[in-house]
Amino acid sequence: MIKYAHAIGNWSTMNWYDAAINGNIVSTPGDGDIADLNGYAITMDIATIPASGTLLALRSPSKTGYLIVSLDAGAGLGNLAINAASITAGTRNGGFIAVSGTTYTLTINAGQITAGSASGAIAIDNTQAAHIIIVCANLWGGGGISSAYGLRNSSTGQIDITGNVRGGAGSNNFGLYNMSSGAININGNVLGSEYDKSAVGVFNNASGIITITGNLIYGTLSCPYNGYRPVLTLGSQYYYQMGSANIKFPQQLATSKVLKGTQHGDTIGTLSPDSPFRRLPLIT
Repeated sequence: MIKYAHAIGNWSTMNWYDAAINGNIVSTPGDGDIADLNGYAITMDIATIPASGTLLALRSPSKTGYLIVSLDAGAGLGNLAINAASITAGTRNGGFIAVSGTTYTLTINAGQITAGSASGAIAIDNTQAAHIIIVCANLWGGGGISSAYGLRNSSTGQIDITGNVRGGAGSNNFGLYNMSSGAININGNVLGSEYDKSAVGVFNNASGIITITGNLIYGTLSCPYNGYRPVLTLGSQYYYQMGSANIKFPQQLATSKVLKGTQHGDTIGTLSPDSPFRRLPLIT
């Protein structure tokens, strides 16, 4: 059932309705429901949304509705969780899930998380030093004209993502935009965009270390990553998409195959000059 907000309020105590305009009062969105914020700012006032089970969708299509999430001790809620099969931002210039605070952790379990259809319509916006854990199939940039990020991370916030991160369909619509000195861990693939050359999967614009356990896959139009160099775990590879085929390139040579002291990518070689692979002197 689709349940609509009709005013600014707290998630668990406000009235929800069965129509976007007028309609009848219904129960708070629960397992299997679609929660439509309908253009209003709603505050998360319970530890888990929904109280039990999983929403079919959390959204505010073509409108500026958003969810306010506080991880400060003063909110009195502790660690928080949002469970939804899909999370889709609307048209608000800012976060659809607007996260503030520094004390507790927000865990988001979702199938698909997508930024919105307007410029600056960010799906998840970590405005302070919060710790956010995301478990999803895909975290995508949006279809807005520009800067519709799947996730923006600021300050010293830490992000842990299990899932794929991909660029969107507009200018600079990154899957993840980092402005934080905090650590980011991605256990999944990072993909470039099929629609815009500037919409990389991940853009790191700060000193925070981004560790990727997965592959970096070039989209038809954009590269998967830009900005400060990531840490790629052993086994991570770069892939170039050419039509239906992928061509794989190694991340870098092993240190044992690079001359000792020579910088190569993120490593420094350890191959001794006395190795049997050294250049032999010319015989005259």
